Amino acid sequence: MSWDRRSGQGDPNPSLVLNQPGSLEILIVIVNYKSAALTIDCLRSLEPEIAAFQGGRARVAVTDNASPDDSLERLEAAVVENGWSRWAEIQPLERNGGFSYGNNAAIRPALASAESPPDYVWLLNPDMIIHPPGPGGSLLIRSVPTPPSHDPRQGPRAIPVRTLNR
Repeated sequence: MSWDRRSGQGDPNPSLVLNQPGSLEILIVIVNYKSAALTIDCLRSLEPEIAAFQGGRARVAVTDNASPDDSLERLEAAVVENGWSRWAEIQPLERNGGFSYGNNAAIRPALASAESPPDYVWLLNPDMIIHPPGPGGSLLIRSVPTPPSHDPRQGPRAIPVRTLNR
């Protein structure tokens, strides 16, 4: 029996997912609250990473926790102006429910998707900058556990990031 990531039942055999080219679904979630400039910088740093990712599909969901400033308009404009709409979407929320609320607002519907639920989820703060892919390839692939040494239920080990102090 193969492992069912939703129920946690079965045999956690990572080769069932990782040895199939183009099979990984990765969701990256960024929660924004009055930090449009930082979030746009984070998205900009993800662009080469998304382009270099050959292991499946990576998508980014930015939830805006009802920012009272012009964050929502700036984020939506940045996605359109930079041509990121293929892999990034902005999800306005009705209220500021905090970091967990913002993450769950993107994760719940993605996991419930019958078409393509994510295999892995990255949670990024808006002030995180992802370094460009190096000779080892995409960080999206390098951060995903590889068989046979890692149980897929544990998710990524670590990713190299830089936090901006502004």
